Amino acid sequence: MILFQIDAIVIPQNAIRRFGIRRNWTEPIVNMSLTSGHFHPILKESVICPLLTKPTLDKNQLSNYRPISSHSLISEIIERVVKSRLTDHLVSNGLLNPH
Repeated sequence: MILFQIDAIVIPQNAIRRFGIRRNWTEPIVNMSLTSGHFHPILKESVICPLLTKPTLDKNQLSNYRPISSHSLISEIIERVVKSRLTDHLVSNGLLNPH
């Protein structure tokens, strides 16, 4: 399977073909979010699924699960772009403490 990477998020090649994802589809959305300073509330929503911490634990005991939060793809992309830009800014201006 061939994979395509957008800002450290890997998308399977068959998904790109199936859904018609283009390489630059995220750029206008990310730029609009960053220039306006607005992150749409729908992008803040996530799906939370329980994950059993160890397969050997009792499945009926709720304390044996941990929550996994899954955000939308565009939310993850915007988060990584903001992190990258913020880190670059802090490093280039000597504002990031190495310790």
